[in-house]
Amino acid sequence: MKKFLLGALVLSVFALPLNAAVKINIDDTKSIDIGFVLQNQFIMNGETINLGDNAKTFNTRRARLNLGANIVDYTKLFLQTEISGQTVTLIDAWARFNIYENGYIYTGRHMAPASRTNLTSTTALMAIDRPGLTHKTLAWNAGSKYIMNNTYFTDGRPTDGTSALAAPEAVRDNGVTLFGTYSLNNDLHYKYYVGTYKGVQASNNDLRITGRLQVNIGDAEKGYFDKSTYFGNKDTIAIGLSVDNQKNVLDTADKGLVDYSLYTIDLFTE
Repeated sequence: MKKFLLGALVLSVFALPLNAAVKINIDDTKSIDIGFVLQNQFIMNGETINLGDNAKTFNTRRARLNLGANIVDYTKLFLQTEISGQTVTLIDAWARFNIYENGYIYTGRHMAPASRTNLTSTTALMAIDRPGLTHKTLAWNAGSKYIMNNTYFTDGRPTDGTSALAAPEAVRDNGVTLFGTYSLNNDLHYKYYVGTYKGVQASNNDLRITGRLQVNIGDAEKGYFDKSTYFGNKDTIAIGLSVDNQKNVLDTADKGLVDYSLYTIDLFTE
């Protein structure tokens, strides 16, 4: 009798969801923001195939402390840490410069615009986690996940489904992004991203190039990051196109140096 998946039951319970922030105003234009994010999670998988240690787990999905500062004209600084047990990791460290009206340069460690899911704010997800497709992008190890983004498709790979690609900065990347927004009228808006990043360099010569164009019909989504829901506070249709590309990301025994490319199109409506 063939083994097949009879069903999957996944419970993602926000045992203690907490998003807290304090804003300290220095004057009318300068301020310091301190924030904390805590998301606990309980997962139970029930199916006929072997999931190893993923059968039943309770964990802290996210525990983050962040600091934002607007203390220099036309400039914002942002730091964010990930807390795991007794380990504190710096995951975001960038500066944003306002170079023209609604045009910005982001430089440092930040999220590359490889898809809408990559640019959806962690604190504004409809679910506790992102779709498995998110892991196809380069900084996420170009892997495939399923079971509510908790289990890799291993496909016999020795690296647990991560395609043997390992970016120096997991999820984020070190680089520079030009980001801007523009409204043609009250009902038609667009925003654009183009950037270059370190990525995964097998030959240490080629940079990662990522770009994105998003058009909104109705209300605008003006920020660098999007949300997966606005709880009915926006009437909008968004269409996005992204490209993520880098040459010589992996040196293989049979094919030598290989390249990476990912193209995505997404549709969002609320």
